[in-house]
Amino acid sequence: ADSLLVSIGANQGEPLSALDEGAAFGRLIDHYGWEAHMIAEKLGKSRSYVSERLRLREADPEVLQAMVAGEVSIRDAVDITRHQNGTATEKLTQLKDKKAAKRATKTFREVVWQYLEEYGVEAIEEIIEDFTKGRA
Repeated sequence: ADSLLVSIGANQGEPLSALDEGAAFGRLIDHYGWEAHMIAEKLGKSRSYVSERLRLREADPEVLQAMVAGEVSIRDAVDITRHQNGTATEKLTQLKDKKAAKRATKTFREVVWQYLEEYGVEAIEEIIEDFTKGRA
């Protein structure tokens, strides 16, 4: 068990992925009878850190793929898994859509600011006025 802990903590200078950590934590629990709080204490991590990684072992493959691809965070993947009972794909899609909308909003703001810098406030006021009158 101690050698497994050392490999989790050190891993030759490269950190383990959240999935690898979850698998290692699971081995400590399944094979050595450890509990999550014991692992957290030995590694100097919070209980929630250990619990999140353990929860990832229950995640749908689609959720894990999205996490590895950076489309959702570890916390998002854990939240989806925690509430999954058949709707993980739906929750994942909603989360991806929400993040895509946020990126689109940021892009729209960038376009508006660029237009504002280029043409001035008056041009934007004209567009708004035309729109409210139904001409745009």
